[in-house]
Amino acid sequence: MPTYRNLNHLISATKSGVTTCLHFPGQLNADLHKLAVNMVPFPHLHLIMSSFAPLTSRGSQHHQALTVPELTQQVFNAKNMMAACEDVDEMEFTKAESNMNDLVSKYQQYYQDASAEEEEDFSEEAEEEA
Repeated sequence: MPTYRNLNHLISATKSGVTTCLHFPGQLNADLHKLAVNMVPFPHLHLIMSSFAPLTSRGSQHHQALTVPELTQQVFNAKNMMAACEDVDEMEFTKAESNMNDLVSKYQQYYQDASAEEEEDFSEEAEEEA
């Protein structure tokens, strides 16, 4: 059974992550309007949908390495959402899941491209040192 301390920690970590774009300057900086537009998956839902992954207990000593697809699946899992949306039309979340699958594909491609570039850079550095 979670305590208030555990729940407060979870809520503060989630809200801190969501509002990071407001605290620090940079390319990913945003204002409240942009944040609300990006956090409401469908205009007629009128809910800011935030989630947190991976969900582990605060005192957990067990750390598990997760891949981008696994983290993305957890983020969109209803159990990780910070709002209960049990009465929402299932079709809306089917569209969101489809969009999520597209994102996973893009991230996997990006990860593969970045890994290939790192390997090329590493092999070039090794050749220069030899």
